[in-house]
Amino acid sequence: MGQIIMTVEAINWTEGNVGHVCIRLNGGSCQINWGDGHTSNCRTSLPKEQAEWLYYLHAYPHNCKAAKKRFDILISSDSDNITGIIADSGEMNIVDIDMRGCQSLVYFEASYLIDHFDLTTNPGIQYMNLKGEACGLADFSNSTELKELYFSNPIGRKNEAVKILNLTKCNKLEYLKCDLAYKLTHIAISNRSALKKLIYDADMPLSDKSIKIIKRIIERNGGEIVELDGNYEYKQRGNKNNKRKNG
Repeated sequence: MGQIIMTVEAINWTEGNVGHVCIRLNGGSCQINWGDGHTSNCRTSLPKEQAEWLYYLHAYPHNCKAAKKRFDILISSDSDNITGIIADSGEMNIVDIDMRGCQSLVYFEASYLIDHFDLTTNPGIQYMNLKGEACGLADFSNSTELKELYFSNPIGRKNEAVKILNLTKCNKLEYLKCDLAYKLTHIAISNRSALKKLIYDADMPLSDKSIKIIKRIIERNGGEIVELDGNYEYKQRGNKNNKRKNG
């Protein structure tokens, strides 16, 4: 069984009444109940062992925009085949996404136009892609299976840009990319971290202490640090000689 509830709010602009759902299924099917009496039945075209992304949208009445009306979108399946969700409902704001009922999730993505989500309810997520507002909302304290994290955090609409990225409980994390995080001064990881690759902007104000700790752990794991510059080129650090390549 798998169930995700995504609460969306209409916005008074061009497509502020159009809800979007993007999910990844490992075979089989699921149903989307749009919260206004309409449903969509989703089915993959690939074998069960292959993951497939499916994308659906639904237009609510235009008059819901001025009223900022909310709708609970229910995504449900009779099996554990929902393995990914992009918490982005197009031009509508996501008030909340409740993923507690879907422990099969291994991929999660979120960006702007989102007010709340709770990663601590889904420790099995292995891959995350977070941008904008989502970076300031993320709590990785129970993300024990996380392996890859993309973290892009320019200043958002509501939240302050993140200054400290706490990944001390993410000991299985091997790949981390931080860009546009221009207030990020510290990345906290534990001595047991499996981190092998860090990619970050040269303009990020990461402290020398943070870089020193991360470099020591990455060198131990046989990996590298990649520093991007404004021309999308980079310098490598770690066990390899410093050099510049095209990004």
